[in-house]
Amino acid sequence: TRFRMVTGVQTCALPIFDMMGYLIDDIKEISYHHLLVSSKDGGSASFNNGALLNRFTAHDYLHAIERFEPRMFLAITEEMAKENEARQIRIDCLIRIRDILLEFEELHRDTRIKNGRKLIKEPYIIRRIPL
Repeated sequence: TRFRMVTGVQTCALPIFDMMGYLIDDIKEISYHHLLVSSKDGGSASFNNGALLNRFTAHDYLHAIERFEPRMFLAITEEMAKENEARQIRIDCLIRIRDILLEFEELHRDTRIKNGRKLIKEPYIIRRIPL
């Protein structure tokens, strides 16, 4: 299946999802994630340098992964960069991202953060599209 990207969000069929495969119910949920050059390193918020993600699931989760497993964060970022370069969300990239997320969830299913809450929030799992 091929999907078209309009400003980084798949729009050819419902449901709408982002570049990591997370559902988007409202445009207000969309946030920009720097892919290639971070904003702290002078990266611009341009289409070529970023991914549009659900701020409450994918974006939040991606930065949690960055803190705990930088190698996995980089692998996910590489997959989104491939989608960005192709100008479409690619099912093969989404499958690899999902596999990385499943591996992270296996490693950190019992990990708790400072406030005692679980690192892996329920929406991180249930808001992903089925692949």
